[in-house]
Amino acid sequence: MSESKTNSDARKAYLEKLGQEIDALEKSAESAGAKAESWVKQEKEGLNQALQEAEEEAQRHWTGLKAAIAAYRSHTGDAKAGDEDAESDQETKPTKPEA
Repeated sequence: MSESKTNSDARKAYLEKLGQEIDALEKSAESAGAKAESWVKQEKEGLNQALQEAEEEAQRHWTGLKAAIAAYRSHTGDAKAGDEDAESDQETKPTKPEA
């Protein structure tokens, strides 16, 4: 009977050790999950900031393009020289200055 008790104690010790290892793995997984969520949040914030900066830069370029078109039209005497809505004029081709 002592051999049976020894085997039972060994199984209990083994199961206890497995339980501790599982607990450690669960804590590690929770920590990794929290780190992953934090990383995703940081990346999202960084991408949102980059997107906002790109949109602002595109708007500045668009404003500069409209100003250049207005200056060109003014220089060439185009009737739409004061038109700020270059968007509606996307198909208008510039006129060549007469020599």
